[in-house]
Amino acid sequence: MMPSTLGWPTSFCCRSPSKEIDPDPPLSEQGRRDVERLAALLRTAGIQVDVILHSGKTRPAQTAALLAASMLPTGQPQARAGLGPTDPQQLRSCEP
Repeated sequence: MMPSTLGWPTSFCCRSPSKEIDPDPPLSEQGRRDVERLAALLRTAGIQVDVILHSGKTRPAQTAALLAASMLPTGQPQARAGLGPTDPQQLRSCEP
């Protein structure tokens, strides 16, 4: 793994904060605009990471894809078991 622009291997996790059994709605238009603004800010700041992980749910996957365009110089965001909103806290590791 190549070090990120921060000087050490880094990861970025995207997961839904909802505690519902099956929260799988897409990003709202406002949510998409918010993530695009964040992505632009990160791009301007030159922030890059080595991996972006998401829960596999629709909204976190869409968020990860939008952020990857700005933060992930190589590869694609990856779905990761254990990041879902109903997974036990100890399984919600963001380690790649």
